[in-house]
Amino acid sequence: MKAFYLIVLSLIIGFGTVQGQNRTDYFSNGNARHEVKELPRQMVQVTSFYRNGEVKEVGQYYRGKRHGIWQNFHRNGATNTKAFYNNDRRDGMWKFYDNEGNLKAVIYYRKNNVIRYYEDELAIRYP
Repeated sequence: MKAFYLIVLSLIIGFGTVQGQNRTDYFSNGNARHEVKELPRQMVQVTSFYRNGEVKEVGQYYRGKRHGIWQNFHRNGATNTKAFYNNDRRDGMWKFYDNEGNLKAVIYYRKNNVIRYYEDELAIRYP
């Protein structure tokens, strides 16, 4: 995972500051590996793919930090995680799903700290 963020950060830095510029890196089989798209207001959207072409992760950066909604996917295309970052910190509600798309856990964060979480039968638990 650390390698993924280093690759994405290098792609972002390689862009310069031209708004609306897009870049795609590819696997050796020709499928996209990463797509980076510059958005207004210094936002950058990053989409990462599995080797088979399925989307692996989608999220946004603001000034080089994860910011906003991030979504990860299982190899079969089902949602794995829906998350929210605020200035590179976990914040708000995070949802975790199994590979069939069933909700398995919900964690609430505030400034990277767990506030409460639900799992299994989604019974509430506090740290």
